[in-house]
Amino acid sequence: MSIATSFWRLLSSGKLFMTKMKKSFHWVAINRKIPSYVLAAFGFLPVLAFALTTIITPTITGVVGAVQTGQTLTITGSSMIQEDRTNWDPFFINNPNASGFEGASVIADGYDTSCGSNISYDSTLKLMGLQSVRMHDSGQHIHDFTTGGGNGSCMFGWQVQGSLGLGLADIYLRTYSRWNNNSWPNSAIKYWWMAGNGTNYAYYNFDAQGDGSPPSRWGVSTSGGSGGDAFQWGNIPGGPIQNNKWYLFEAHFRRAGSSASYIFEGWIDNQLVLSVPSSDGPGPADTKEWESNVNYWDTTASFVSDQWQDGFAVSSTRVGPASLIEIGNCLTYGSGAKLYQEPLSLSDVLSQVKVNLSGLGSGPYVLWVTNNGKARSLGFQLPGTGTGNPSCAPALLPPANLRVQ
Repeated sequence: MSIATSFWRLLSSGKLFMTKMKKSFHWVAINRKIPSYVLAAFGFLPVLAFALTTIITPTITGVVGAVQTGQTLTITGSSMIQEDRTNWDPFFINNPNASGFEGASVIADGYDTSCGSNISYDSTLKLMGLQSVRMHDSGQHIHDFTTGGGNGSCMFGWQVQGSLGLGLADIYLRTYSRWNNNSWPNSAIKYWWMAGNGTNYAYYNFDAQGDGSPPSRWGVSTSGGSGGDAFQWGNIPGGPIQNNKWYLFEAHFRRAGSSASYIFEGWIDNQLVLSVPSSDGPGPADTKEWESNVNYWDTTASFVSDQWQDGFAVSSTRVGPASLIEIGNCLTYGSGAKLYQEPLSLSDVLSQVKVNLSGLGSGPYVLWVTNNGKARSLGFQLPGTGTGNPSCAPALLPPANLRVQ
C-alpha cells in the first residue's frame, strides 16, 4: 500500500483530521499549517532538483470536503507539483533555498534587503515547503518629493542575469502573494521594480485608490510604453485584493538589447490581465538587482501591513503555477468549462483549495491537477455532486479580465 493511499485512508476515517460541523464533515484547514514532522514524513520537504529528466503524470487518489463554493477540499495524490526548474535563472542554482525561502534568512538565501527585522521567514503561514517570507510595515509614510524620502517599504532584492544585462532576453517572474492589511497606501504601490540606469526601466504597480481601500487593478509602466511613464492597467480577477488569500502573480518582459519586439505581460491566478507593447525593456540596474515590495506612501498613522510571498522564481520561459488545480463540468479537459481553484496549501502528495463553482452549473463536477512539468492528471469526478455524466456546458463567466488603457 502506498504512503498516499495509507494517508488517504487515515484522512477518510475522520479520526484525526476532521471535525463535525452540522451534518457533514469539513476540513478545519484554512490558515492552518501541517506540522513540520508530518511534512517531512510525507515528502513535503523542499524540492531542490533543478531539472526534471522525466515528467511524471500526477495522480489524484482521493478528495475530502464539501464540494460547495467557499468550502475547503483536501486532495491526496502524487506528483502534484513537480516544480520544473530547467530554465530558471542561475541565482536559484547558487541559492537552492531561495525560491521557497527555506533557508535561515533572506540574506542567507542570497537576497538583499534594507528592511531589518521587519522581513523574516514564517514557518506558520506558507503555501509550499516549510516557510514563506513575511514583510511587515506600519505607521504613517508621507513622500518627500524634494529629498525622495518618506516612502514606506519592506523590500527584498535579487541579482539575476537580466538585472546585470546578461543572459537570454526573455524574463519571466512568478510568485504567490497574500496580504493582511488594515488599509492600503494611497500612492505608488510598487510590487515589482525592474530598475534601470535612468533610461530603461519598468514598474509593476497596484492602482492606489486614494482612500485606503484595496486596489482592484494591477499595471505596468515602462520607459518605452506608448503613454510614456503612464500605467497600463489590468483588472484583478475576483475584484479588489482580499486579505488572507494566496494570489499567483506572473510577469514577462524582454530586457534592453533584445532583437525581438518588446512586450510586457502579466498574469494573475493563471489569467492574462496585461499585454502591453513597448519600444524597449529594462536595462541593467544601477544597484545591479531587481526588487519586490519596493515602495509606497500616503498611509495613515494606524496603517499596518503584512505581505507574504512563496514560490518565487525567475526564468527564461514561463514558470506557471506550481500546481494548477481546476474544477470543471466535463470529463474531457478541453471541453466544457473549468475554473482555477484558490490554493490554500500545495505539495506533491497533499493539497488544499478553496472551492469555486461559479457558472459551472449543478454538477457533477470534475477535478483536474496539472503539475509544473505541464503533466495533467486524469479527471477525478467529485463524489456527491450529482449523478450521470457532467454537462460539458460552457460556464456563465464574467468578461475576461484583460484590460489595457
